[in-house]
Amino acid sequence: MENTNKDLVNYETEAAKLEEAQNRPDFWNPKEGKHEVLMLSEMSFYEFTDKDDKLQKRAKLDVEVEGLKYVWSFGIGVTKASCYGQLVDHAKKHENKLDGVRITVVIKSDGKKRDFTIV
Repeated sequence: MENTNKDLVNYETEAAKLEEAQNRPDFWNPKEGKHEVLMLSEMSFYEFTDKDDKLQKRAKLDVEVEGLKYVWSFGIGVTKASCYGQLVDHAKKHENKLDGVRITVVIKSDGKKRDFTIV
């Protein structure tokens, strides 16, 4: 079997991807319970291709939890009760900003789905 140019690894491209992944901040994956969160940025959107090769759009924030900095990523909900909807509402109540705002995030789980309450 003969390799074609498209089969060969482009080492420069792959090295750049590995470097980017290594320098990427850790994502916050909160567990059930109550968490004090300091938001360090405004919410922004980003896109990625999932394992099924589908383009996904999500929202993210830089946050600090227990003295550690993370990226908090979540789906773009369509209801006010969604995590996204609650954060948008919270921003509206704080002069349309989240950067520098402290919140408490309460998470309940049934083992499969997590419910977020932001206070």
